[in-house]
Amino acid sequence: MQQIKAHINNQIEREAELQQFIPDKIQVGIFDISFHKIKSNSIQKHKHIIERLKNLIHSIIKYNVRDIARSKDKILRTIDHIPTDIRKLAEISRFIEDIPALVVELNRSIENTYDL
Repeated sequence: MQQIKAHINNQIEREAELQQFIPDKIQVGIFDISFHKIKSNSIQKHKHIIERLKNLIHSIIKYNVRDIARSKDKILRTIDHIPTDIRKLAEISRFIEDIPALVVELNRSIENTYDL
């Protein structure tokens, strides 16, 4: 994820460089040479790349949040289930013992998602 952020920052810097260093036009003798379209197209390409990278980050966050919600729902469904025999009670009991580890893993996923 840090690579994507670094790439976005790189594209922003390159866009700013284009704005600053490419003139709209230059004069060569009696001729005016316009660079406006070239400059504009290049800047738009960088903006497009930035937008696509932001959409990628959005998709990753969306997937992470969906995964976290599914894990939480699984915990709640299992805890809410009323066992009908001793075997199911034992399964739920073992699951409950594993909940602290599951919560630690969920918290790690949440922290990673917030870091995005």
